Amino acid sequence: MAACIAVGEYALRCAERLMRGQHGETARSRLEKRVLDILRDAPLPAYKIRRRLGGGVAAEDLDRALRALERTGEIIAVGKTSKGIPVYALREGAR
Repeated sequence: MAACIAVGEYALRCAERLMRGQHGETARSRLEKRVLDILRDAPLPAYKIRRRLGGGVAAEDLDRALRALERTGEIIAVGKTSKGIPVYALREGAR
């Protein structure tokens, strides 16, 4: 009987873990939150944002995140570097 209860509890913990994984944050949303946190300090071009993110973030993923944040109005391009690269900043009143 105790073994049956232990198996049932294990199955319940597994199901809870799976449900959290399916309804939790996506990698894209976590990246977007990290970008917003970085931009709280100062406006930056994408290559400097990527440096602050550290390794493991593909340039394409960062570009997608920046475009998504721009579309939702959370960030804006506030200027360009001397090489014409957009500089991003948090929009007034954004998160």
